[in-house]
Amino acid sequence: MAGRRRAGDGSGPVLSERQRRILDFVHAYAGRHGVSPSFREIGDAVGLKATSAVKYQVEQLQEKGCLAHAAQPPGPALTH
Repeated sequence: MAGRRRAGDGSGPVLSERQRRILDFVHAYAGRHGVSPSFREIGDAVGLKATSAVKYQVEQLQEKGCLAHAAQPPGPALTH
């Protein structure tokens, strides 16, 4: 599968390159700031201008179990 690889150690779900970049950014941002980034911040980091496109990718990551829906804003929470 070109452009797709498994998350983390290779045992997780198959992610697109964009999903991997989003997951890496969310993880790094949360580590630095103690909170998850907003959809706009994620989009700026990975080159997506439409927040609806970011929302779609985040929902895909949530369905794959890589992110959990955060009960509080601003954005998605890591599951690991």
